Amino acid sequence: MSVLIIGEDERRLIREAIERAKANPVSIETVLKGKIKNPGAEITLADRPPGFERPASEHVKLGPYLVAVSFERQPTGFCRHLSASVPTPGKVPSPAAMSVICQEFGFQTSFEPSKIVKSRGKIWLEEFEPGHNAVNVLELVEQ
Repeated sequence: MSVLIIGEDERRLIREAIERAKANPVSIETVLKGKIKNPGAEITLADRPPGFERPASEHVKLGPYLVAVSFERQPTGFCRHLSASVPTPGKVPSPAAMSVICQEFGFQTSFEPSKIVKSRGKIWLEEFEPGHNAVNVLELVEQ
């Protein structure tokens, strides 16, 4: 079990990452290049189009958690995107850790079972290296 402690230093790093990500949003052209036909709740490396390159994002290390944040121009509008992973192959952050991480990054999505169905965003797992997955959250900021 991993421990997530977020103090003032971590909050400063989060604010700085959000500011950098907001100042350099991912273009809709870049988003569409990586689009997957009929994405499900889990995306594997094999699902990616040939030559796929991961869009730029800002990274913050929170204890054992690596969190990436970006702002993206999606077909639905301007969105924020958060991705969180742990170093252990086959493992992902717990729902409790994801709820705290989302809250600290200003996301509305909760991972409490009763609130997931009411989420304003989309949640999925994504393989980013063989055997390593991240929990992803995408939320609409403005249309």
